[in-house]
Amino acid sequence: MQTHNGLIIDCDTGRDDALAIWLALALRLPLKAVVGAYGNTTPDNVIHNSMGVLALAGRADIPVLRGATAPLKPHHYIDTILLPKQAGAGNGLCNLTLPYDDALMPHDASTDTLANRVLAAADGQKIDYVITGNATSFAHICKALGDDAKKHINSVTMWGGKLDVLWQAMPGPDFNFGCDPYAVQAILDSGIPARFMPMDTTWQIVMTLAELEALVPTTPVADFAKELMIAHCKHFAPEPLFRFHDPSVIYALTDDAPFTDVTWRIGTDAGHPDFGRPISDANGTRVEIYMPDAAQRAAMLNSILTKLGFAL
Repeated sequence: MQTHNGLIIDCDTGRDDALAIWLALALRLPLKAVVGAYGNTTPDNVIHNSMGVLALAGRADIPVLRGATAPLKPHHYIDTILLPKQAGAGNGLCNLTLPYDDALMPHDASTDTLANRVLAAADGQKIDYVITGNATSFAHICKALGDDAKKHINSVTMWGGKLDVLWQAMPGPDFNFGCDPYAVQAILDSGIPARFMPMDTTWQIVMTLAELEALVPTTPVADFAKELMIAHCKHFAPEPLFRFHDPSVIYALTDDAPFTDVTWRIGTDAGHPDFGRPISDANGTRVEIYMPDAAQRAAMLNSILTKLGFAL
């Protein structure tokens, strides 16, 4: 999807969200704002981390907007998925500290709605909206804009969704879908063209700790990215691996070929085992999912690393 519209990244800035933001900047995508929402860590940490990520890349001019602080409505995954993740995530960036002073950064002090703040940041351009966290902020924006949402938002692309094979191997939703399944269904109900990078794809875009330690960074961003990935493997990952979930979403904005049409609905019955699951349904909504083959995944990883500033 070669994008020439204004780009919004909606994230819960932890480790791979940071890589996604840096990759968008390295690809010279027209990033207009970052929306920081609850998720990997607390909302305050997300805002702090997002500003630091932008500052390290020399783009402190890009606004960071405060997004949703909780799911659309309570559900049991808040206690079983969301809060445990936050409790074990430290500051969201593997307890590393970005070298900047957020007191010198612009703050989102507006009392206007998030929808209006996003449109103001887009400055008249139609938006390509990218979600690397949960979908709650996007659902709020669509509700606020109503029928005008399709006039202002060209597309939405989100990381998340376990397909049948991975769901059978690891029952239950991925973190992003699990945070707010109702908001994911709101994407499908919006009528805005939607694409998803399923967990099945990014689970296989991975590097070992030894491979990460051998990387040769050539920029300050790459230096910090390497430290961040290694810290994740050593102190926060259940196994010493780093999976490139969120930067793969940004990569997909530049590559049309491996998208496949499917028809989905999202399980939104909190009492059903399929809660948070993308379900094939002929009466559902047509979306596209990114399903590259092994060679395409390898090329994707090499491109991500090169653009982030690593010498391969």
